[in-house]
Amino acid sequence: MSRRAHADPPAFLDRLVALALPTAAQTLLLRTCLLEPGAAREAFAEWIRITGGSVERLAAGPDGARSLGPVLWAALRDDPAGPRPVQTYLRAAAAREQARAKVYGALCREVFDALETAGVPFLVLKGALLAWSVYGEPWHRHCHDLDLLVRPEDMSRAVRAVAEAGFTGADPAARRPEAVHPSGLPVVLHPAPHPAPHYNRGMEALWREASPRTVAGCRVLAPPEHEILLHVLVHAVTGSHRNGLLWATDAGSLLARHPGLDWDAFVARARESGAAVLLSPSLEFLGRELAAPVPPGVIDALGRTAATPLDRSTAILRISRTSGLGRCLAAAGGPAAAALLVRMAFPPPRALLAAGEAATPSERAAAYPRRIVGGVHRLVRRHRAARAG
Repeated sequence: MSRRAHADPPAFLDRLVALALPTAAQTLLLRTCLLEPGAAREAFAEWIRITGGSVERLAAGPDGARSLGPVLWAALRDDPAGPRPVQTYLRAAAAREQARAKVYGALCREVFDALETAGVPFLVLKGALLAWSVYGEPWHRHCHDLDLLVRPEDMSRAVRAVAEAGFTGADPAARRPEAVHPSGLPVVLHPAPHPAPHYNRGMEALWREASPRTVAGCRVLAPPEHEILLHVLVHAVTGSHRNGLLWATDAGSLLARHPGLDWDAFVARARESGAAVLLSPSLEFLGRELAAPVPPGVIDALGRTAATPLDRSTAILRISRTSGLGRCLAAAGGPAAAALLVRMAFPPPRALLAAGEAATPSERAAAYPRRIVGGVHRLVRRHRAARAG
């Protein structure tokens, strides 16, 4: 095996990171959501031309566009375009989300009030924060849960507080306690922003630099914009919903609302957290396809960041876990695919810890046979599916 394959040069990792990028059809929908009206209408017309523009394609098709219904309608309602069934579907999706946002906002207020009353400090993250701070209307952004950052030493008090607000079932000892309201809405209490500990270095900066925002009519604390963008982009590549499109509307809307974002702070935090190796393809996509104001110097600065072996190993583990073995091997290609397979089956113990896959020695010992057996099973399934096809 070549030294080059072992070294995981930037181009190799960029191919894995690029698995998170939208397809051509998805990009047209995102352009509809985020570009100026004329360009948005052109993008939607092109999406209809190349896909047929069916309701089924929007609701459950390969474009993964169901969550975009409200923001698509907001972009097109002043000049409706497309087949009438599509217009009807988008109008109904927007109406449902408007009604849902009222209930969601009320439940957010109950949680915020309960934590304030209990004296538990918290930061609002992800969907709720973005819905109320960077979108035109909160209902433009679908939120399926409420994510809050709570210090580990405050977690037990936080669980008790949200239980008093009707959100029950959370285990304070869990990695990310999750409590659920009778309506079905979960509130997730995160001791750290990212499930992979590697990307949580320097986390106290989030608390130190937090500032007040208004979310669901309440004054709450939230991270600065450069931290929010970093969180969105890292989650897009390493999170559990990598094939979704909300990360792109989140990032594009944030950058449109805050064109003066502190890019120096963004690059510094990306380097400090070890996440710099994950970011360039997504930022290039945002600038090239969605007209986001991403300075070229930012991508150059990230490209000059020297990734450590642990940065690379952690990135490979997180991406292979969320994108799947087959897609990663296909993206790597050639000799690099063999090197990737070895790294996925036998990652360094430190990388298992950094990626959040094994926190204790016993978990690390069990991780290796589990990864090997799981990889073999996936390869067998792929082989059988290929033969059946």
